[in-house]
Amino acid sequence: MREQTYDLEQLSLQLRKRAARLIPLVKFARPPVDAATDRYVAHVTVEILNAWSSFTRAFYISCALRAYTAAGTRVAVSVAGLATPSDALALAMRKLKNRHKPFARWHEPSWHDVHNVITLVSEIGASNINTVVGALSYPTHAFRCLPVARNFFAHRNSDTATKCRALSATLPIAATWRPADVLVQRDYTRPNNLLTEWITDVITVADMMVK
Repeated sequence: MREQTYDLEQLSLQLRKRAARLIPLVKFARPPVDAATDRYVAHVTVEILNAWSSFTRAFYISCALRAYTAAGTRVAVSVAGLATPSDALALAMRKLKNRHKPFARWHEPSWHDVHNVITLVSEIGASNINTVVGALSYPTHAFRCLPVARNFFAHRNSDTATKCRALSATLPIAATWRPADVLVQRDYTRPNNLLTEWITDVITVADMMVK
């Protein structure tokens, strides 16, 4: 995804396109998963969180540089001196990590964290802050659960497995032992499995943010 754009809607369209390729890989998966499906679930979980992180990073930078919303309104900011993506990132590092230049990409904040996004958009005094807060208040478990699942698939140890399995007790699904099985359980309140629904929620929230 581009680091910044002057058209916020393009960011949500890029995310939608990337996410749309992931849904068919897991939409019809059901527990218990076999080894091949487990790999698909792992891949999709990591990729959708990466896509979301790339979107929010580009979204914040674009807002800081006064991009246009989908409605055609230019974002106004109250902080002076934001002329480049580097300026926007430097502000983010100071605010969230109390770190100054030089810094590398891996030093940056957790872009998947919705609280970080709200904090930064508020910090720059962006005129679309109410839209962003409203969008990130959308009722979904995606932003709480996807990072936990991603950590399991990235590390696959007993600690990350325990944290991932604990999610099932907080979700409207049957209790499940294997982490991949948790993600492909059908949400009792919705038609598809959890991972598919969360991908759809991520797309919906991104579309709402750029309005």
